[in-house]
Amino acid sequence: MVLLAEFLQKELKERSKAYCKSKNQYVVFISSLESNKILCSYLSIYPLFSSKFLNSQDCFRVMKLIEEKKHKTEAGKTLINEIKNNMNDRRTEFV
Repeated sequence: MVLLAEFLQKELKERSKAYCKSKNQYVVFISSLESNKILCSYLSIYPLFSSKFLNSQDCFRVMKLIEEKKHKTEAGKTLINEIKNNMNDRRTEFV
């Protein structure tokens, strides 16, 4: 996890969850465009599997909208919400 955090140019944080007190959990938060570009570049070479792959593709679509500054328009906001509302356990298409 330390190497992952360094690769993404972020810091590693420790978290605890009420339902999992006996185990340490570590997270790397990325919110900057630069870190997201690094992650996208990595995932284009080493893709994820199953629905996580589809979620990453959706994230790439949203990131492209942000890069093009379309996320500030009403149409862009609507599209991002549609993408978000069809991810993870709400996904119905698995192609």
